[in-house]
Amino acid sequence: MNQTDTSTRHRPAATQDSARLRHRPLWSRALSIVLGVAWVGVVFVVGGFLTIASPVGGWFYATLCFLPGLVGTAFLFGVTRWRDVLLGASAVSLVCGVAMYQQAPPDHGRIRSVAEGVGVPVDGWQLVSEDERGNTWCWKGCPEVNYLYAAPQDPADALTTLGDVLEQDGWRGGAQDPTHGLARSEYTPLAYGTWRKGRWEVSLSVPAPASPGRWSAETAQRGLTPVELSFDGGH
Repeated sequence: MNQTDTSTRHRPAATQDSARLRHRPLWSRALSIVLGVAWVGVVFVVGGFLTIASPVGGWFYATLCFLPGLVGTAFLFGVTRWRDVLLGASAVSLVCGVAMYQQAPPDHGRIRSVAEGVGVPVDGWQLVSEDERGNTWCWKGCPEVNYLYAAPQDPADALTTLGDVLEQDGWRGGAQDPTHGLARSEYTPLAYGTWRKGRWEVSLSVPAPASPGRWSAETAQRGLTPVELSFDGGH
């Protein structure tokens, strides 16, 4: 009886199916990590070309693209529990998706959502026109959304008014040299300023009277100042 108890006491514990990791040779686990890194790189390149992370909510679409390959990586590494596989792969996919979202050139809809949250136009500013330029491939320019306003202020006051609105919303910046270091000409803006908030940038420009299509006869007669605002996701 004592011999039986002793043999039972020293018997190795049976391997349980609930173990977190299966036995894998070192080279197999190293290969799974290499494949996982390669998958992340492929999604960044292909997803960047297809601009999946550019729109509003693009981080979610990017996360879904990273997820299948990282689930496979977890299985190859030897993770046995579905819960651990999904939690780990989802966490890494989310980090990669958010990183891709932050780096991808934002599309026009995403930029427009930022512009609409600023609080422009301010009281008395009249929207004359708006247009979109550039594309998410940044071929001939990255995306930007431009607004033309008619403001009941002189150029300096218009810049100050917009600056106050932006700074209340957490933007930082101010007036800049309108010549950009070049010789002043008849087309040099009467006022110019830039502000930034994170990756986002907005610039204000009061075009010179000689600039075509900006100072209309009606604008001049009403004593209004044309003000151009340009929003983009930084370059």
